[in-house]
Amino acid sequence: MKKVPQVWRQGDVFLVAVGEFPAGRRESHSLVLAKGEVTGHSHRVEDGEASAAMIGDKLFLEVGGTGAILRHDEHAPITIPCGRYEIRIQREYAPNEIRRVVD
Repeated sequence: MKKVPQVWRQGDVFLVAVGEFPAGRRESHSLVLAKGEVTGHSHRVEDGEASAAMIGDKLFLEVGGTGAILRHDEHAPITIPCGRYEIRIQREYAPNEIRRVVD
């Protein structure tokens, strides 16, 4: 039976639980996971022990302690439990390209 991944979503930002991070060079990243290009509002991790890193071309988040909160001005806050996550940004189809969704 195929295991269904644990996923949290806030607007166009998805957090997918992963067991381990992939091998590769880690580059520190801010806890702003995505910033609105039109509104300027951001999806940001607050109120907890957390760190974010780019590994290759993917963004990952590690949350420790009792968890953290994902906040955005236009969405309800989400409690993120302790664990490791891959951050994915929703994409949309356009006739000539596949592009990130912007708010």
